[in-house]
Amino acid sequence: MIDIMIPLLDDYKNIFFIKGGANGKSPFSHSLLIEDFLIDTGISPRHIRLLKRNHIEINNIILSHWHQDHINGNRFFQDKSFLAHYEERFILENFNNNFALNMGISNLDTKRWVNEMIKSFRICDIEIDTCFSDEDIIKIGDDLKLKVIHTPGHSKGHCCFLELNSKILFLADIVPEYGPWYAGIDSNLIELENSIKKIKKLKFNIAISSHRGIMRNKNTVLHELETNQNIIINRDQKILEYFSEKCPITIRDLTNKNIINNRYSKIDHGYTISIEKNMIEKHLNRFLKKEIIRFEKGGYILQ
Repeated sequence: MIDIMIPLLDDYKNIFFIKGGANGKSPFSHSLLIEDFLIDTGISPRHIRLLKRNHIEINNIILSHWHQDHINGNRFFQDKSFLAHYEERFILENFNNNFALNMGISNLDTKRWVNEMIKSFRICDIEIDTCFSDEDIIKIGDDLKLKVIHTPGHSKGHCCFLELNSKILFLADIVPEYGPWYAGIDSNLIELENSIKKIKKLKFNIAISSHRGIMRNKNTVLHELETNQNIIINRDQKILEYFSEKCPITIRDLTNKNIINNRYSKIDHGYTISIEKNMIEKHLNRFLKKEIIRFEKGGYILQ
């Protein structure tokens, strides 16, 4: 047994937590290996090569969603079978030409910097052999059944996975690294909140977070989910503090307030600012739907 492979339950010797590089911190992520099915490939090139050198059999790749820290090892498995939610198929098959677009980046300098960053990860476009939907069952070997839990919000096709016999739950990014993230064009704040509620209702023994690792206590998971819900509420409150009933405020005005991120990096050519803008916009869309604010005179005011 190699040290990046950690067995999770004595009765299930064919299910392993696979530790990601930098302890699963971005740009890497943790994975789950169930027989010859690997969920996500972001564990780092070094860890993938270690698995290969030790002849760990991997014939199928299940992708939880399209974000780069979960797919940057796809190039090592191009001859294997790939599975993903149907909402993720297009971006996974056309990743390099569509990343900036999916992040809502139009500024040419920012787009150029982002494309160079993505190129450094050597992420390859892959063909999805099988698309799945919510509550589909992926049969693994003779006994194991992996249930698809569609949890949109972080991305349109983001999924968690519950192995029905062992009750091991792969959370992907529902319990994130630093806080709820919904900056993609396909992100949706209302859907994310509903997905968090959906996961809280599940029965499971052990959970795996892509960036936080093994969580053996359900109460710990519930606490983390509550924390993320509270972060969203706190962001709501911080944004609404800038609104009035008379003076319209724009997304651009709010983007300069450091509401989501405490500080911006001066070396990212606008990438962090784009994320800030996109996430604030998700809050405004939800406020509009709930009729808390309205659009007037080129900005937003309280109803």
